[in-house]
Amino acid sequence: MVKLSRLSRRDPQVDPDAAVAVWSGLVSKAPDLSTAALQGHLKQADRLRSVLDRFAQIAEPRLANDVLIEVPETLAGQIEWSGRPAFWLGEASPRALVAPESGIELGEGVKLFHDCPRREIALRQHVNRVAPSRAAYGLSLDVMGFEGSYLSLVLDLPSAALTELGQSHVLSVNFDFQADRDLGIFVRLNLKCGPNTVNMLREVPRDGSGHAVEFDLAYLDMDPSRLESGWIDVMFEAPQYLGLDLRDVMLFRSRRAEV
Repeated sequence: MVKLSRLSRRDPQVDPDAAVAVWSGLVSKAPDLSTAALQGHLKQADRLRSVLDRFAQIAEPRLANDVLIEVPETLAGQIEWSGRPAFWLGEASPRALVAPESGIELGEGVKLFHDCPRREIALRQHVNRVAPSRAAYGLSLDVMGFEGSYLSLVLDLPSAALTELGQSHVLSVNFDFQADRDLGIFVRLNLKCGPNTVNMLREVPRDGSGHAVEFDLAYLDMDPSRLESGWIDVMFEAPQYLGLDLRDVMLFRSRRAEV
């Protein structure tokens, strides 16, 4: 039986490539191994899997907080604050939901709302491993025969985005997503100021110019001194038979350019 401890005699800092080579060799030999050998290697694999899973659980949240946000060229030099909703930064629990009730919380600051009676909806948080400037986690949404009239995600705005927010600001929301068909997405900004909630609606461009929307707060009848909370509704048009991977949501706050 090949033991992983042999690797440490070759290199005190175990060579990951060597470990991969060992296990790749075992995969090719597995059909011809005896039952006893298979049982022994399977125990080793279980121990290794447990260690690797623990390492990933520690490393992924730390990397999530260090992931850089790529600032769009149009906002370069203007950003006061940037960030992501918490769901895209840390591991959610549970990581997957099937046939969810309307209003269910998917993770910190993210809820799903719908009126589909059969609830033919599935959601899953997954790990992004594509681009260094992308969030550590993403959200997969799969919808079958949707019989309702609306389906939306509600994302709470981080408190840092709301601090001293006023009508001289512009809030931008950039989405990184891939859908298996053409899809209309509308985004509504909601700001609760005392007993009143003001809002503004935008459509995510469908002309290939990017997946970003901007909200110029000068056009909102708001009282910044009474601002309590804020959130955005991400609403999907005709979501039946949809597969969507929402890999990242990036938020930017900037000052409007003085004319």
